[in-house]
Amino acid sequence: MGRIRLDPNALALLSTFEHLTGVKAIDCLQEEDTTTFLVREGDLGLAVGKGGAAIEKVRSKLNRTVWVFESSDDPEKFMRNILKPASVRRITKETDGSFNVELSRHDRGRIMGLGGIRLKVIKELAERHHNIKLNVTSAY
Repeated sequence: MGRIRLDPNALALLSTFEHLTGVKAIDCLQEEDTTTFLVREGDLGLAVGKGGAAIEKVRSKLNRTVWVFESSDDPEKFMRNILKPASVRRITKETDGSFNVELSRHDRGRIMGLGGIRLKVIKELAERHHNIKLNVTSAY
């Protein structure tokens, strides 16, 4: 993973997230009306808070949809983390270095999100943090 450059707006969002949750996020992406934070492995529960209280503070303050994903140094675990709550059936590495992730049809729809925004964010995180080109397919 190379260094990730963040613009001043993203840095301000990271600061707000840390102030409200007590958890340091390692990345932040904005897509339409959604802000996505990536936290260190093991920090997801703290970031969400009891009953979702901490993340609700962030949503309220930013007045945006907020997603939080958990990082991992292991690329396969990272992909499983950012695809939650979908159940990953299989991950295969292709000869070109890309990864194919197979989900159920139901889960693929959940991962796509409205207008494909969620899938776009997931693919960008995989690229930024593990230099992975991610292809998501569904099983029949």
